[in-house]
Amino acid sequence: MPVSFLNEAERDRLNRFPGQISDKDLVVFFALSASDKTQIRKQRGDHNQLGYSIQLCALRYLGFAPDDLKSIPWEALSYIALQIDVDP
Repeated sequence: MPVSFLNEAERDRLNRFPGQISDKDLVVFFALSASDKTQIRKQRGDHNQLGYSIQLCALRYLGFAPDDLKSIPWEALSYIALQIDVDP
């Protein structure tokens, strides 16, 4: 019989971003360096650059890339998009 490591609420939490991200966390985990931007520009198209950036920031902030990248709070999305000059 399989054993569940995480309960349903814990699994759900690991599939998305939290509902809100503090301003301090935005600056610490979602600020992109010049090196980051160099790697991001290697991606084709604005949508891929934005997706790559979201995953990069998610890894820093959460320690993993959530299954549902669309769950990123608007503040974080717009902060990332502004830095790479793409439409959120």
